[in-house]
Amino acid sequence: MKTLTTPPLHFYLIVQIFFLVPLLYAAPEETTEDLSSDPLATFFEESETYATFRYRFENVDQAGFKKDANASTLRSVLGFKSAEVYRLNGHIEIEDVSELGPDTFNNTINGVTDRPVVADVDGTEVNILTLTSSHISDSKLLAGRYHKVLDNARFVGDVVWRQNHQTFDGATFTNTTLEDVEFFYGYMWNVNRIFGDDSPVGDIDSANHLFHVNYSGLKDSTISLYSYLLDLEDLSAQSSATFGGLATGKQPLGDNFSLLYDLEYAYQSDYQDNPANYHANYLRAGTGIGYKAFSLSGGFELLGSDSGKIAFSTPLATLHKWNGWADIFLNTPPEGLQDSYGKLAYVQNEWSKNLGKTVLEFVYHHFQSEEGNITYGREWDVNIVQHFYERYYAGVKFAHYDAQSYAQNTTKLIFSLGANFSTAG
Repeated sequence: MKTLTTPPLHFYLIVQIFFLVPLLYAAPEETTEDLSSDPLATFFEESETYATFRYRFENVDQAGFKKDANASTLRSVLGFKSAEVYRLNGHIEIEDVSELGPDTFNNTINGVTDRPVVADVDGTEVNILTLTSSHISDSKLLAGRYHKVLDNARFVGDVVWRQNHQTFDGATFTNTTLEDVEFFYGYMWNVNRIFGDDSPVGDIDSANHLFHVNYSGLKDSTISLYSYLLDLEDLSAQSSATFGGLATGKQPLGDNFSLLYDLEYAYQSDYQDNPANYHANYLRAGTGIGYKAFSLSGGFELLGSDSGKIAFSTPLATLHKWNGWADIFLNTPPEGLQDSYGKLAYVQNEWSKNLGKTVLEFVYHHFQSEEGNITYGREWDVNIVQHFYERYYAGVKFAHYDAQSYAQNTTKLIFSLGANFSTAG
């Protein structure tokens, strides 16, 4: 495939500055806070305590290993979100991941190397610890350890699929002064990855800057522009500067039908202490038809390569969501990756009071390189989730990767059972 034409970097910066400058001059609104209210009563009556549990059994059959991986784990979470008092609110969440049964899988740090990897590490940690201020008009300032998902989680996500989620230590600023425009800035000095504190790649010292602008003023579409400057001090080979934009939409086509579409482009180059000197392009284009609870869609995603030496990377993404649920392409091959995919889905929000949302998904991927057009392999994925009695859900996920010239044949079968409880109802 031919390399995409690369616009100059200052083009993206100028476009985003155009959105940011008006925020600096926006007049503050008068406060509407009721200063006569009882802050102690508000705190106790409107704060939320919650608990969530997710049991998972994951089997991985991978060529090259005589033994399968069998991971039986339980994720338990206890959290508290305070009500906003004097324009301040806090959030704390404790997470525990426990192995139920013997070590019959490689969790990346337990020394079990004769079985495939299931990256669910046992341990207990503070998952969220934040203080948020709303003192600035139309704005929120947050500091602490936080979850964050931007757009579709392709570049910044919380990896909620794994038992130990990804979180960030830092601060964020969000402003909605302009109508239909949300500006977000985030700074991270540490990335808490899914591998846990005991892993050498579990905590990544960083100096990351995230700039993101979202516009939702169009009737059937949303547009985002972003700049992600990642200085990963403990993972310098993946430090990068990425500038791009995303447009997604759902256009009604008469009774019960709709046109689905999304288009995203980004340009990436090395940043700070990255020892490589490279640039690469990202492109994703997808479209589909929706009919009531059904949808049929397809698309193409490119993570480009610089002459087959180094490729476009998204180290802070929810990677499981992309390029197949067998997790073969968590790291982009140096020759780049082209993913042609098709998806059939059925999503029914609610059947009755006791039988809730149903999700059925069938996905096919064909993978090849950008440099040399080498066929890597193909993959079939199935996902089924059923919610019931408001708080509970059960799911099964299947993924089979058929290797042609990259990685090994891999089959995954995963069962999940979860429950969510909250004082908020």
